[in-house]
Amino acid sequence: MTEVIKKSLNLRTLGIGAVVAVVLLAGLFTQLRSTSENFNDADVMFAQMMMPHHEQAIEMATMALEPDRGASRDLQDIAVAIVDTQSSEVDQLRNYLSEWHAPSAHSHGDEMMQGVLSDDEMRSLGEKKQQAFDRSWAKAMIQHHRGAIAMARDVLLAGKNTSLRTMAQGIITTQHREIDQLRVIARR
Repeated sequence: MTEVIKKSLNLRTLGIGAVVAVVLLAGLFTQLRSTSENFNDADVMFAQMMMPHHEQAIEMATMALEPDRGASRDLQDIAVAIVDTQSSEVDQLRNYLSEWHAPSAHSHGDEMMQGVLSDDEMRSLGEKKQQAFDRSWAKAMIQHHRGAIAMARDVLLAGKNTSLRTMAQGIITTQHREIDQLRVIARR
């Protein structure tokens, strides 16, 4: 009889172990599946296109912070905020693309991202100083921000990733506020 009890206990232990293994594997599968299903093509395209868009804004902001540029203090304050915020967002976007195993560059072909300045426009901006720089920079950054806002709205409509959608909403809020500040500078 003890032999039968031992076999019964061994079978129960084996059965419980098998159930636990199945539950753990099912949980792992669900976690992997939910990670891979947590984004879509709209999320990837937004991340791929917003990175270079932000990088140009950072380049413009860095230009405004050059000591010999003569930019006003309030414009410099906006430029510092742009560098801080958008550098952090570029890092987040790069991390999303890495997690999603997506390339960091999107082949844009000849299409121009909304609000991005051409090389000639960037060169012209770089030649300006003081009040002329402030006005030109403010107008250019308003255009640039409007492009980012449009891109963010697009991903809010079509994107799937909750964290990325939260970032997009933050971009809209922050850049609308900065546009209001930039309009004042542009009118000087």
